[in-house]
Amino acid sequence: MIFVTSYWIARERAADIDPRFIISVMDPSNYSVPSGPSLEVHIRINFHDIASDEVEYAEPYVVPNAGHVRRIIEFARAWDGRGRVLVHCMAGVSRSSAAGLILLATRHPGHERAIARLMRERGPWLNPNPLLVRLADNHLGREGSLIAALDAMGEPRMEGVMEPVELPDSW
Repeated sequence: MIFVTSYWIARERAADIDPRFIISVMDPSNYSVPSGPSLEVHIRINFHDIASDEVEYAEPYVVPNAGHVRRIIEFARAWDGRGRVLVHCMAGVSRSSAAGLILLATRHPGHERAIARLMRERGPWLNPNPLLVRLADNHLGREGSLIAALDAMGEPRMEGVMEPVELPDSW
């Protein structure tokens, strides 16, 4: 099971969720690490929530790049499917949902739209970072299927409780 949420909810609920893995997709800064009794690995991927690489950003901003996406993909390929994975960013809206989409799409090729539809159903506020999704689509050689899945999600709606979004690792 994969849980997508905000940093603040991850801190409050990590012990209850009891993840085996945590993927923190945050700005480059120091922050306390959410934890749980079963935690084995914490992966930090640090960049700012920038949705396009068409504009140059000056330091201290870190634009998402292929190396960041590669770390998510490498984790997805190495994960044995056991235990829970908690993915969080600061707000639980853009970076973490993109990471969740990439993680599941890596493990379940051809199911990108179904994954995106379930994400929209369970988390109407989710708005995956389009730059991360595009970089993953290129890296995985999906020829636009991840981008099409993102587009098929439609616009996010700020409704519902910002609880962790639970996503199965089965399709």
